[in-house]
Amino acid sequence: MGPKYDGISLKISLNDNIMIQTKGGINVTTLLRNNKTINSSIEQLSKKYKVICGELLIPKNIFGEKYSEQYENPRNFVSAAIHENDDIDIQDLVFKPCTDGKNLIIENTDFKLIDPRQLYKINDGYIQFLKGDNFPFLCDGIVVSYNETGKRQIKDNYPLNTIAIKFASETVQTEVEDMI
Repeated sequence: MGPKYDGISLKISLNDNIMIQTKGGINVTTLLRNNKTINSSIEQLSKKYKVICGELLIPKNIFGEKYSEQYENPRNFVSAAIHENDDIDIQDLVFKPCTDGKNLIIENTDFKLIDPRQLYKINDGYIQFLKGDNFPFLCDGIVVSYNETGKRQIKDNYPLNTIAIKFASETVQTEVEDMI
């Protein structure tokens, strides 16, 4: 179990040439190849894995200091940084590796395996921590990974025995005062 980060999904292929792609297949290798956290992940994990999947994020404090006046939230900023190539410091972005496409990369993530039948035991304090200001990244839920058969179930390079549980959205009530 771990946080469901709210960023941009990336897939790093480590074959003959390194290729970094978004979930939609956009090649962002040139843009992100010099990012220190991506390079660190490649250096640490390339001997064991040929594919590294994870989330590209911006810490909430850096977003607040440098980009909050231009962008509504950290996720919108990361998306714009990738798709619009705005004038940003690429080192402000952080890559969190999560999986090799088939298995969790447990030793390098915030994830812990949990039996989904034990979800009721999740501490409300943990959820409040993930939603709060002290958690460094935007998080919109938790991810639970389970393994009942002893084998990961994969379809089209996506693990099937992973469940994302989104937090309830905040709602507000508005009152119409006048109609013209």
